[in-house]
Amino acid sequence: MKVTVIGGGNVGATCAYILSDKNICKEIYLLDIVDGIPQGKALDMWEAAPIGGTSSKIIGTNSYADTANSDIIVMTAGKPRTPGMSRDDLLAANIEIMRSAIGEAAKVSPNAIIIVVSNPLDAMCYSALRLTGFPHTASSVWQGFSIRLAIARLSLWNLAFPSKTFRHACSAGMETPWCPCRA
Repeated sequence: MKVTVIGGGNVGATCAYILSDKNICKEIYLLDIVDGIPQGKALDMWEAAPIGGTSSKIIGTNSYADTANSDIIVMTAGKPRTPGMSRDDLLAANIEIMRSAIGEAAKVSPNAIIIVVSNPLDAMCYSALRLTGFPHTASSVWQGFSIRLAIARLSLWNLAFPSKTFRHACSAGMETPWCPCRA
């Protein structure tokens, strides 16, 4: 399986590392517009791979052509929300990044599943669906909401049990096999 992670910042690099560490896919492409950033981060992860026993190959790139025929595209690129910034301001800033990145990615990987993690999440997912031109009937654009769940469960756990280290919670209706809350 070939996965492209768009955005070489903290979220994108962490995503690429987890994919590699868990041996989820054969090839991981970390793509960013800043030359040297994805290449350096990918090289660090690739060199550390033998320690963790992973066989995933991580490649840093600035070219969408390198990511052609990806099975999954994870969109992490975007500007962070700053103090005083409204949700609409964040959307305006990140929609331009989405327009460029997802448009290029969809051209070279027209059959990919897209997972959006960029904020504001709901609006960015809708924008990704519109910008790719993928059919609305296909479930090809997904929200990367698990990070929101992770933040929520950490916050709830710290409120309820500030001195304990175990942090696990599930959202209502969650259908994942690893969730201990499943009935």
